Amino acid sequence: TEARILRARGELAASREALREALARHPEDDGLWMLHLEWLEQEGLAEEILSAVAEAPAALAKNPALHAYAADAWHRLD
Repeated sequence: TEARILRARGELAASREALREALARHPEDDGLWMLHLEWLEQEGLAEEILSAVAEAPAALAKNPALHAYAADAWHRLD
């Protein structure tokens, strides 16, 4: 995907934006959400992780990985 190509080139902000655009087109794709959260975690963007988790669709609310990313983000902010 475009987001992965941008990321491979080192264009981190652009890759995150492309991935957010993909999420807007496919809001309940848990694979895209997990990739988005993984990239945010790799970059140490704890506040963005918490924002993303808060914006996640209800269909993903029971995904334990979503809550694990949020817990790790809270821990980093402490």
